[in-house]
Amino acid sequence: MWHVLAAVWNLVNDLWTAFFLGGLALAAVVIVLAQLASWLSPQTRAAAKSRRTAKRAAFRAKPPGARILLRLAYVWLGLVLAINLAAVCGAFIGSKGILDGWRQIQDWYGPFNFGTYIINAILLSPAAGAYEWASRIERRAAGAEGKSAWVLKTIPRH
Repeated sequence: MWHVLAAVWNLVNDLWTAFFLGGLALAAVVIVLAQLASWLSPQTRAAAKSRRTAKRAAFRAKPPGARILLRLAYVWLGLVLAINLAAVCGAFIGSKGILDGWRQIQDWYGPFNFGTYIINAILLSPAAGAYEWASRIERRAAGAEGKSAWVLKTIPRH
């Protein structure tokens, strides 16, 4: 009798997990389609083009060393995000079921698993260093010597 109840409980639990993840996937698809529809309007495309042009001009105005370091920081950040995404996909692929994969991800990215946070901080440190170095190059080119980027952002402007 108990094994029948356990089997029914496992089936309900798996169906609920599939329903929940399917609902999340459906919501993500609806959000993406709504965003695509808003992007396709002519007014939005024109405004986005002017913003892109302004961002490119601001990026090209930076010193060449800062541009290279910023690109390095962004690429490094993308690689760390790709590694984390691959770990999540690998947890689902290598598990026995969706629920088992979800539990593995909860174990890895849980609030009390400080090892994951430390590893991610170590992996992200080259990107943070490149970003800080780029901001120092920009400040030196602008003539502001000495302070770090974080300190400059926290100083109140009058």
